Amino acid sequence: MYMCLQACKLGFLRGCRPIIGVDGCHLKGPMSGILLTAIGKDGNCNIFSVAWAVVEVENTDSWTWFLELLVKDLESVASNLTFMSDRQKGLVEALSGVVPNAEVRFCVRHIWTNFKQSYPGEAYRQAFWKVARAYTKAEFQQHMETIKGYVRGCL
Repeated sequence: MYMCLQACKLGFLRGCRPIIGVDGCHLKGPMSGILLTAIGKDGNCNIFSVAWAVVEVENTDSWTWFLELLVKDLESVASNLTFMSDRQKGLVEALSGVVPNAEVRFCVRHIWTNFKQSYPGEAYRQAFWKVARAYTKAEFQQHMETIKGYVRGCL
């Protein structure tokens, strides 16, 4: 089941930034399945629901189906959208198939969760978040060199 209410579609088109966050979660209770969501951020930085769907499994096919319907609903801005995700099962492949020219970004909190498993410790944590918060390419590269130095054992 896919839903994109007209009010949600118009609200996104008229008052939200051209960034769509996509995510999925398991439904608990008498009705099982996966809830897929697409959300935006309005001018006040509030979460704005755009569309959602319930599917049996989270895979490339279900994400492709969801994204094709979403792009059809948002056709006037679909070519200018940026998508943000946490690399859900099949989502990266679906995004590259449905919107191959779209900007795709990944949630830094989820990247941090994976990073800290390989590189635990306060020094790595501080260096990682400095990289994540860097505003310029030079600042980003400087903090990345710090992380690389820790990994090589030079710092």
